[in-house]
Formats: sequence, C-alpha cells, structure tokens
Amino acid sequence: MWLGYIEEYPDYMTQEMSLSELQDNLKDIFNELTSENIPCGRKNFKSYQVTNE
Repeated sequence: MWLGYIEEYPDYMTQEMSLSELQDNLKDIFNELTSENIPCGRKNFKSYQVTNE
C-alpha cells in the first residue's frame, strides 16, 4: 500500500496499491488543484516531482 500527498496541499491525501497508480492519482490531484475548476487552487506551479521519503 502506498500513501501520498502534495506538500503544498497536505489535506489531499491519496492511497493506492502500486507506486505508479499513486503517482497517477497525485498528478490528477495536482492538475485539478492548479486548474481553473477550484477557486482556491494555486497557479504558480510550473512542475512537480514525486519522491520516496
């Protein structure tokens, strides 16, 4: 089981059975939060990186 979140958005945690599925979920969350669909999303991100810590 893999758990993950985006540092700038720690309230949006996700979990998956594989790392690749987790990365896909985190990308989806990031894209949604930085889009025009959510009024409080940030727009100053240029990229992101998934890390194992």
